[in-house]
Amino acid sequence: MIFNLSQDPGVPANVGWVRCAGGFVVGAAVAAWLAASYPENQKALVIGFGTAFTLVAVALLYSTIAGEYHGVQWFIWLSILINAALAGAMWWLSTKYT
Repeated sequence: MIFNLSQDPGVPANVGWVRCAGGFVVGAAVAAWLAASYPENQKALVIGFGTAFTLVAVALLYSTIAGEYHGVQWFIWLSILINAALAGAMWWLSTKYT
């Protein structure tokens, strides 16, 4: 249903969608690695998810600027803004765990 909402004829074959998921997987891996190294606090998870949301936002922005996304523009920009806001929140929270 969400792919139909985007109206992108290349979905899910569009590389932007793959890049978006890859950023989150890399960020989740960073979170797991840091949490295993420092189990006494949750800062590792916050940094990992900050990394993940940042990479997702950058990947979606790149796909838009490079012209890889051919769907409706409000859909991709909404995704970029949500992920950028979540990244900002995670990085702000990471400063609370000093």
